[in-house]
Amino acid sequence: TVTINNDGHGTTSPSGEQTVGQVTSTTITATPSTGYQFHSWTCEGGVVKVSESNTTEQGSITITATATGTVTANFEPIPETKYDVEIIAGANGSVSPSGTQQVGESGIDIEATANDNYQFSQWTTTGGATVANANSASTTVTATAAGTVTAHFKEIIRTITVTCNANHGTVSPSSTTAGVVTASGTITATPNAGY
Repeated sequence: TVTINNDGHGTTSPSGEQTVGQVTSTTITATPSTGYQFHSWTCEGGVVKVSESNTTEQGSITITATATGTVTANFEPIPETKYDVEIIAGANGSVSPSGTQQVGESGIDIEATANDNYQFSQWTTTGGATVANANSASTTVTATAAGTVTAHFKEIIRTITVTCNANHGTVSPSSTTAGVVTASGTITATPNAGY
């Protein structure tokens, strides 16, 4: 009696207890679960390997038995493929991490930080790079091919209301004017006669 097991990351055919002789061989095939590949066989007790074939998708083994024993199919995770993704900061901000990073489908966390008087605007991508949320300064980038991810920033806009007191003159510009907080400008006040 030979018990055919697996390590929990795939299946075997046949499986469980099998009757195997010393002369008549039995072939067992291992099939990995999604995300895994075949790694090796472990034979214990009276199990004798007659032949073995290993591939990255499945493994087959032919055995005989001289006594009761076990055969176990062992699997391993398929290594994640990673690609070069360049993390870029546009003008007026920074990114972390920055430069070329190795990124796969599991992704890495990225964060954009705006300079004073600026705010984060959005992420843009090229190639196989994708961000989870293009409008969030902190997000995750994944990749199915090489690409780039760029953080964009925009100036913070303020509203300045320009008025004059008691109708004793005029100002230019007047009323409500939208302006960039980092910009400088000129306001001119012109008094009426007698002021």
